[in-house]
Formats: sequence, C-alpha cells, structure tokens
Amino acid sequence: MTDSSATTSTLNLSGSSVDPSLFFEASPVATFVIDKAHVVTHFNQACALTLDITAARALGHKDIGKVFYGDDRPMMVDLIVDGLM
Repeated sequence: MTDSSATTSTLNLSGSSVDPSLFFEASPVATFVIDKAHVVTHFNQACALTLDITAARALGHKDIGKVFYGDDRPMMVDLIVDGLM
C-alpha cells in the first residue's frame, strides 16, 4: 500500500541512488498498488500484460475488481486497506 502524500524514496546501492519505482516497473511479477481511498496508484507492465489492459486504464480508478471479476467487487487488497484482514 502506499499513501499518495508520501514522498518518493530512493535506495542506495553501492553508493549510487536508485529509484525504487524502477524495480517495481521492471519486476516480472504482476503488481498494482492502491491507496487508502482504494484508488490504483501504481500498475506495472507485467500487470498490464497479464490482465491485457493498459496502466492508463487502471491508474486513478477504484474499480480494479472489474478487471479480475467482470464487476466491481472487493479484492483482498481492499480488505487489507480497510483493516478487515
């Protein structure tokens, strides 16, 4: 989860500064992130390829359940954000 008001941090590997979003985007694991309002804030390329939708379609939207289930219903990540899991 991420808070949209959070600032971007960097990792320091062998003295060089690396943006963590590079790792997220390059990951072969399909991954998305929602904020406390359940809005998709991050959607990597692997997720776009796996689900056959563009990141632009997912980013800024709350209805990510439609992509998985065909209708807008809660996903596990929604339950975690709401403190139900």
